[in-house]
Amino acid sequence: MNNFQTKRLNKIQKNFFENYVEKELHYLKHPLHKYQIEKRYSHAMKMAKLSKKDTVLEIGCGTGFQILAIKKKCKIYYGVDFSRKAIAVCKKKYGKSRAKFFLANAEKLPFKEEFFDIIFLIDTFSHFVFPEKILKEVKRVLKPTGRLVISVQNENSFFGILKKIFPTQAKAVSPLIDRWYDKISIAKFLTKNDFRIIDVRGSFFLPPFFTGKKYLIPAAEKIPILYDPFENVLSKYISSCGYHLIVCCTKET
Repeated sequence: MNNFQTKRLNKIQKNFFENYVEKELHYLKHPLHKYQIEKRYSHAMKMAKLSKKDTVLEIGCGTGFQILAIKKKCKIYYGVDFSRKAIAVCKKKYGKSRAKFFLANAEKLPFKEEFFDIIFLIDTFSHFVFPEKILKEVKRVLKPTGRLVISVQNENSFFGILKKIFPTQAKAVSPLIDRWYDKISIAKFLTKNDFRIIDVRGSFFLPPFFTGKKYLIPAAEKIPILYDPFENVLSKYISSCGYHLIVCCTKET
């Protein structure tokens, strides 16, 4: 891929997520949509063993609804995104204490070496043009004993199978770059890039209820409450079937 093609892909991806900000804020008003994403962060924080001593970086912080939950459990939170709209939302809502936000390309993070205890890449890793470059930067800014937690879409999940059957529909609501992994392929990719896997969990076992334009299930607050005990068990013991795979790892030294 030449320099022109790379710039073009980066621009297309950036424009997609710049325009996605308003949609994301709208989607998060629905209890089921919010629950699914909150659950991924809940698993990620537990897997990272997040504590009040930790300095945290989130690459691709989006509009930041998850920030309050992370801030409560860490020393200080840093959020990075390449969307100006997303960073503006985060600064306005969450930038008053123990949180800092930066408009930046994840391939060139504006931080010194070995600065962070924990780095989160939740729902973002599948959309990078060059994921290897992102992991290289993660290694640079992550402490030797630090932990990286990544979530990726699982091609062996029910929704992953539907995506293969109806590729046109999937492309209509997805960014240009939308890589899916399975439990083996994400493990190989991380190992190849000098990370050692500690734990793997799954998330999102509900069947698809969102078409990209409307919800198929009404905004019922009780559904997540009733479903949560099942999700906790399934995510731990049948992780390979989750809509998302959540992987906790450390860098090889």
